[in-house]
Amino acid sequence: VIEIYRDNQKDWSFMQNNILQLAKKYGATLMIEINSMGTIIFEQIKKQYQDTHPFTTSMQSKNDIVESLILAFNEGQIRIPSQQLLPELHQELEVFEMSYNPKTRNVRYAARTPFHDDMVMALCIANWNRLQNKSYGQYAVMGGQ
Repeated sequence: VIEIYRDNQKDWSFMQNNILQLAKKYGATLMIEINSMGTIIFEQIKKQYQDTHPFTTSMQSKNDIVESLILAFNEGQIRIPSQQLLPELHQELEVFEMSYNPKTRNVRYAARTPFHDDMVMALCIANWNRLQNKSYGQYAVMGGQ
């Protein structure tokens, strides 16, 4: 993770412009959630930036992306900014949990009530984009262990 753009309560065109500037700055591959309003945003950005891909969140796809992020953390394939630099993400990760329903045999990943998991899910989608679209764009590993 080299940069995070987080914004709300602003005009969509303002936020869209900022997203496009960042994508161009890094030559990034974008993945945009297309559930509900996301389809309109995806279509608008795709017109201006071709390296943009859709992501549909379902119970199965959410499990897939969360488990892929867990694996990426465990294998050291991804690192996040320190708690001092990005306390909100660390707080969301701390309250993010898995629950299992024995009757339906469903696994569910989400933040405990009343917390949010927007940044965790954005990180999951970014990691999924990294895995699904690795043939697009360029990746650089910075720093070392």
